[in-house]
Amino acid sequence: MTSFLMGLKEGNMQKSMIEGNTLKLILNFSIPLLLGNLFQQFYNVVDAAIVGQTLGSKALQP
Repeated sequence: MTSFLMGLKEGNMQKSMIEGNTLKLILNFSIPLLLGNLFQQFYNVVDAAIVGQTLGSKALQP
């Protein structure tokens, strides 16, 4: 991770996905995607709760 941050400081935004530790590469790629999906699901749950409280359960039916 430190080499990646050092590359950012030098202005190099490219990261090789075919060289290095495979597990580390997969985790570094997938963790931001997983976190983004979790935040999106959390937003949907909170949005449904707010709509359900303010507009009632009929507003949530398809």
